Amino acid sequence: MNQAYGNSINLVSFSNYDSFNNQILNGIIKAKKNLLIGSFSFQNIRIKLQNRYIKFSRILGNLIQKGVAVYILSQPGACRSSIIRELKQLYGDNKNLMIRSCSRVHLKTIIIDLKIAYIGSANITGHGLGTRSKSKRNFELGFITTKTDVISKVARNFLDILNGNYCNSKDCYYYLNSKSKRSCNGIR
Repeated sequence: MNQAYGNSINLVSFSNYDSFNNQILNGIIKAKKNLLIGSFSFQNIRIKLQNRYIKFSRILGNLIQKGVAVYILSQPGACRSSIIRELKQLYGDNKNLMIRSCSRVHLKTIIIDLKIAYIGSANITGHGLGTRSKSKRNFELGFITTKTDVISKVARNFLDILNGNYCNSKDCYYYLNSKSKRSCNGIR
């Protein structure tokens, strides 16, 4: 069953990447309020949209400019990635962008407007969720859900990590942009 919205859970695997592309990537582009992205590794992947490839930073930048709150949670090595550097340079002072890093982050999730979520093993990399060919893509497994109780619990956990609620050490958790020192106990 591959439906974009409804009260469902759909399995996403290496063999049905198009389902992920149709539901999550197209959902990201249509986000209205907020986008939560958690990934151990975070690259400026290219996303195929209507027979052309667009950098993920451009998609996120368009959302930020439209007033969508974009929350990114990753591990410290991600701050060296081109997408994080580009987002910080272009939108680092924009209140709609929050980037946080914690050395303990290993989760992989995308939540769009608290309505649809991906939870699984794939990082935001070319080999994970990017457009690599089937012969080069990693073997990943996850699920897409529109179940509000599941999304609510995952979002709460995401925000707790984003706010540093589980870390006892300043070395473990730090901010990557100047506007991110505000708490985000709730998302808008």
